[in-house]
Amino acid sequence: MAHTREIAAVVANEADGDARLLRLSAPRIAAAARPFQFVLVKVPGGDFILRRPLSVFDARGDELALLVRPVGDGTARICCLVPGENLDLTGPFGQRFDVPADALFVAGGIGVAGVFFALAEGARSGRKVALLYGARVAAQLYARARLAELGVEAIFVTEDGSSGHKGLATEYLPGVPSVKDKLISAVLEEELPAYPKTVIACGPRPMYVVLHKILSEDARLYVLMEERMACGVGACRSCAVAAREPEGSYIAACEEGPLVDASLVDWNRLEGKV
Repeated sequence: MAHTREIAAVVANEADGDARLLRLSAPRIAAAARPFQFVLVKVPGGDFILRRPLSVFDARGDELALLVRPVGDGTARICCLVPGENLDLTGPFGQRFDVPADALFVAGGIGVAGVFFALAEGARSGRKVALLYGARVAAQLYARARLAELGVEAIFVTEDGSSGHKGLATEYLPGVPSVKDKLISAVLEEELPAYPKTVIACGPRPMYVVLHKILSEDARLYVLMEERMACGVGACRSCAVAAREPEGSYIAACEEGPLVDASLVDWNRLEGKV
């Protein structure tokens, strides 16, 4: 897989809730980037040995966009960059993926950074795109204005009810019946609504486990496995994800993903890490 190193100039650094949207001038990486791929970012200044893996939030023309939430010293340093400063990138890494026309996207918090590019490409091409988006609080529902500009059909859910529906996003998955729905359907002898056929999710690991359990067997679930990634090419094995077959094997999320068919993952082995 081809990737390149590029010194990208910061064009803009915009606030989005408690995250920052960095727009970078990175013509070569922007031209090569596709949805669900990521870049490895060198933290400027200080003693940071490893690069940080960040999803390509969007790419248009010469510009690459990264949505970054400061969760540690490295990402905090990246979030403090101002226009005119530079950021050392390598990428893009990860496999390309053709999104089915009927796919439903599910995002949790900063996980929207992993699916926004695909949503944007679909909307810009004139396709109808739908997103189920959950977060703990309203401030962690990122890119809402940009989603609205694109015309994305979004259902918003917050755990505290501060925006949209109250609860967990997985409780509002279209077509997934509640116990009450199942009882009513049985009494009235009516068919339940069809499950979504393809679901593409990016968010916390517990969300993936729930989606895997509640989706019907004929639905295809794809998840972005956002593991620790040091090399980006599958050599260091720091991003190894337990695979169902062969027994005891692993998937290199950086090289074979990061978007992975959930049916290939050994969720029984992973649930201990949730």
